[in-house]
Amino acid sequence: MRSVQSVRRVQRAANGNGSPSPVPTHAPENQPQPTWRIILRDGCACVLCHTREDLVIGHAVSVRDGYADGLTNKLLYSDNNLVAICTECNSGQGGDSIPPHRLLLILSLRAQRRPASGASPKEQA
Repeated sequence: MRSVQSVRRVQRAANGNGSPSPVPTHAPENQPQPTWRIILRDGCACVLCHTREDLVIGHAVSVRDGYADGLTNKLLYSDNNLVAICTECNSGQGGDSIPPHRLLLILSLRAQRRPASGASPKEQA
């Protein structure tokens, strides 16, 4: 459960001073690893219940539903379809997709968090 431990490090840093911890130096070209990138993008909280505990990466559109609708692996495993979700919500979803009305809310919240184009994250703070 390496990803859960990594998430807890981010959570501790976020709870300590209100901002996520620095990007790990072992990341290629000093970019966040995929797990970190998704969790940081979603505000270090579950997109369904907003808890900050036991986060994992889940699919907004489930793999089962995606295959049934003819989606490719590239789409199913893209960052746009991956969400930060706690283990309890993820197991509660089973193989189901997140309901469409919840997806719209998640996308709206992501758009609000996204920095304005051309501005650095430091300028946004």
